[in-house]
Amino acid sequence: MVENGLQRYEIGLFRKLAGLQPVTAFFMTTSDPVLLELDRARAARIAGNHGMVRVCARRAVGAAAGENAMAVLRRISGTITIPHHVRLRATMLQQGLRAQLQGGSVSDDPIADAELLIDYLRSNAKD
Repeated sequence: MVENGLQRYEIGLFRKLAGLQPVTAFFMTTSDPVLLELDRARAARIAGNHGMVRVCARRAVGAAAGENAMAVLRRISGTITIPHHVRLRATMLQQGLRAQLQGGSVSDDPIADAELLIDYLRSNAKD
C-alpha cells in the first residue's frame, strides 16, 4: 500500500474497525487513482458495503483506462478479440444488485476482477 502522495481520503475508521491501524491513523494518501479506488474498495469490503465495493472496483478499472468505468467494462465485454475469461469478468463487474435479485451472474470478488482487468489493460496498453 502506498503511504505517500497528494490525494487524501479518510479510511481510518474502516481500518480501526478492522484492526489494521491504530486509532490515530485517519488518513492514507496516494497519488495513483487506481490504488486509491482499490483501497476504497477494500475499506468498503471491511465495512460490509458490497455495493460500494463494486463501485470502487469499477472506478479503478476506469482510472486504469483513463475513461468512464462503465464504458470501459462494456467495451471489454463486447470485444471478441479479448480473451473470454477477461470479457466474463468485465461483464460480471458491470452487474449490480438488480441483476443479482433477478438471478443474474454478479462478481463474487469485484476487487480481484478489477485487478485482473487492470493487469490486462496495462499489459495491452499501446505506447
